[in-house]
Amino acid sequence: MIYCFGNFQLDQPAAELRHADGRVIPLERQVYLLLSLLVKNGERITTHDEIIDAIWHGADISDAAIASRVRSARAAIGDSGVLQNAVQTVRGRGFRFILPVTTRADASLTAATTANEGVAPSIAVLPFEAYGELDQARVFAPALAHELIVSLSLTKWLTVIARASSFQLLGLSNAQLMSEQLDVSYVLSGAVEITGSNLVVSPILTSTNTGEVIWAERYTGPIDDIFQIKADVTNSVVAAVEFQVPRHQASLALRQEIDSLDAWSFFHLGLNHIYRFTEKDNALSAQYFEEALARAPDFARAHAGLSFVAFQRAFTGFGSNRAAAARDALSAAEKAMEQAPDDPFSNFVLGRSHWVLQDLDTAAHYLRRAVTLNPNYAQGHYSLGLVQALNGAVDHIDRRADLATRLSPLDPLLYGMHGMKAWVRFNRYEWAEAAYWADLSARTPGAHFLIDMLAAMTHQASGNTKDGHTFAARARAPPGRQIERFFIGVSATSRTSKKYREYSPCQARFLTRLCKNFISMKQIELH
Repeated sequence: MIYCFGNFQLDQPAAELRHADGRVIPLERQVYLLLSLLVKNGERITTHDEIIDAIWHGADISDAAIASRVRSARAAIGDSGVLQNAVQTVRGRGFRFILPVTTRADASLTAATTANEGVAPSIAVLPFEAYGELDQARVFAPALAHELIVSLSLTKWLTVIARASSFQLLGLSNAQLMSEQLDVSYVLSGAVEITGSNLVVSPILTSTNTGEVIWAERYTGPIDDIFQIKADVTNSVVAAVEFQVPRHQASLALRQEIDSLDAWSFFHLGLNHIYRFTEKDNALSAQYFEEALARAPDFARAHAGLSFVAFQRAFTGFGSNRAAAARDALSAAEKAMEQAPDDPFSNFVLGRSHWVLQDLDTAAHYLRRAVTLNPNYAQGHYSLGLVQALNGAVDHIDRRADLATRLSPLDPLLYGMHGMKAWVRFNRYEWAEAAYWADLSARTPGAHFLIDMLAAMTHQASGNTKDGHTFAARARAPPGRQIERFFIGVSATSRTSKKYREYSPCQARFLTRLCKNFISMKQIELH
């Protein structure tokens, strides 16, 4: 992806800053990383902590060191601390990149991708139409569209048409015409209406291939909260696009002859099965990802998909060799990182691979990098919170879970976000609260039998034997589900973490007794 602003281009594949006339502007690596982070985050404040995580991997760095890199980044693009035409200081909080940013794909990479992988999904964000009190609406509508362009670009797997092109199509309502003009798979459009003290935003996601609306929503709020509404709408729309586009791509692939499918089509078919959390679907996902790699051996997302599959084999106990599955997860994740080190998904699966290998510090590093690359990455925040809790930093878990839920309220891993809150409350002896969140988790679409076991355990601990028996029966119903899988999933890493053992008295004192009594669901005294 190439980011364009002012008279400059930040070329991510080439890792260089160029002037519009083609001159390469030399930058130290840390200055380049800082400028990349600021440009990607755009008008969202980039905090000192984010900068330290992204550049120094969380080390103890002085404010003077940060200020030095900011000064160099400003100088490279003709800015300064006095002018602040591009990099604005937000006192006490961090920095904001205030120049308009557009994105475009690198032509050589696009050609290679088309030849080896097929065509990645593409999207154009149109300026939202303004209604009501037009002066305010006409300012807010393009600002929202710009925010969506930047945030969608951070996903890395979507080709996002630059604002300079997509904004030329204001007024076109026919999806086919848009497709012909921009050669895109999807169009995100909508309306903004401001009436009195009320703000209404109505986004619409349309497939140019079929002409159908595949998603639409309506957001309302007081005009006084306009900036928070813009942030909330952006987060929700990006989450919806990340969920709806792969699902629609999979449905299109199912309508085609198998021999005509490209690597991207097989990848989306794999995603379509991976969140069903059954052994059969997990194996089917692996087959689709392998088909994608047969067509494009360097396809990073397919390698990442195979890592996801292997992680699930290790975590849930699918198959007989958990250790081998964990090693497979790491190997595939490393291949994904070789091809796409700045893809949040590559970093996500590498982090989770280290988690299942019980290297929690390394796991947290890569998961933190995933959410630095894409601050809207709900699954990244969820997994980072869980790994931090396993490593003893339990204060992060509610904040991460709540943020993940807010970013992606319909996420395929939503059950896990609720389950994370149940699990930490169980270890705080908060039985009723633990049972509430575990029950909600188990009743959320996509929840698997390990979540049923968590619900059974927490209900039993809270004294609700009836619901405990109900969830225990659900967990035991399908053949081949061993009770030990639950304890592998939720407590395997505790053996390597002294911090976690100190924090988690319930794990240390009661899990063995719970396991022995799980079949009969005998009441266990936990006080």
